[in-house]
Amino acid sequence: MIKKVYILALCFFLYNGTLAYSQIPQTNNLIAYYPFSGNVDDTSGNSYNGVISGNPTLTTDRFDNINSAYSFDGVNDWIYFGSTMLSQFTNNYDSFTISVWAKSTNSSNQDLLTYGGMISCGGGRYGAIARLDDPIQFNSCNAAFNSSSGGANSDGVWHQYVFVWNKSTGRKVYKNGVQIGSDTDTNAFRIQTYGLVLGRGFMDLPLGNLFNGVADEVRLWKTALTSTEVANLYSYENDPLNTVPVASVGLTGIKYEGYYADNYTFF
Repeated sequence: MIKKVYILALCFFLYNGTLAYSQIPQTNNLIAYYPFSGNVDDTSGNSYNGVISGNPTLTTDRFDNINSAYSFDGVNDWIYFGSTMLSQFTNNYDSFTISVWAKSTNSSNQDLLTYGGMISCGGGRYGAIARLDDPIQFNSCNAAFNSSSGGANSDGVWHQYVFVWNKSTGRKVYKNGVQIGSDTDTNAFRIQTYGLVLGRGFMDLPLGNLFNGVADEVRLWKTALTSTEVANLYSYENDPLNTVPVASVGLTGIKYEGYYADNYTFF
């Protein structure tokens, strides 16, 4: 009996692990993943762990899981994930995708994240900055791009934002799995010197309009996700069972994402 239960439990882990893995698009091109489950560690396997500046505080995520998202005060809080991740790219203008969940009640223009440095403005192809505003912005030096739809940045509701750079076709912005803007400028970004930072503007410029709100589930890919892949990502991340890996295995059950799969008894 015990052996059967063990096999059932193992099958549960394998089934759910395989299912979850297959639903995250382009896993081979995933550079970093920050679930913010109690810390700012990268769980992609690449260990591009974050460093906190100011005092971003752990809070509940969109599914009310405690200590599973970070709150930023809009004054001096941000998280920097380092420049080592840049080594994953062959060229500094290569395609990339960044996804993040965020909510805020602040109606002003806010710097949600940046990738790369500004370095020196004037020649094109510099770092990327994503701003929450109405409309949402996905900009670089002398290469502004405002999406055609508002960012819902002040409604106090969680939204998933995805910023896609395709070096061959340009920029796209998505909100909750739906494209809200596109731009065909293929000379927008040249990512160099600085890696991903959440909560502030470019690392080599003054702080700017820091993010005042809550953020979670940050991912970075070294490829441009398609519209279908973005929609699938939203469906996956919008399911509370998929937000965190297996949390714990107890003596009386398997706890997954705060839910018990069944009341198996191991011994």
